Amino acid sequence: MQRIKRKALELLRLCDTLATTQFTTRGETMSYDDAIEAIVTKGEAVAEIKAHGLDPADFFEEIGKKDEYLGIDVLSWLGY
Repeated sequence: MQRIKRKALELLRLCDTLATTQFTTRGETMSYDDAIEAIVTKGEAVAEIKAHGLDPADFFEEIGKKDEYLGIDVLSWLGY
């Protein structure tokens, strides 16, 4: 039961973090909810991936090379 309570608290903290996290695309700051609905260019996706210290080649291998991506795809790949 304690393990379930701990996991529930972790989930609540994550939800709170996502609700207050700001993302920037095209110089515009947006909430997580707005960011998951955004459409971003390949260049914007690469910039965000690099900003997280990750290799865009890994992203392209898993998600594929496209001209544009859904924000949810980029953020999910980043672990949000």
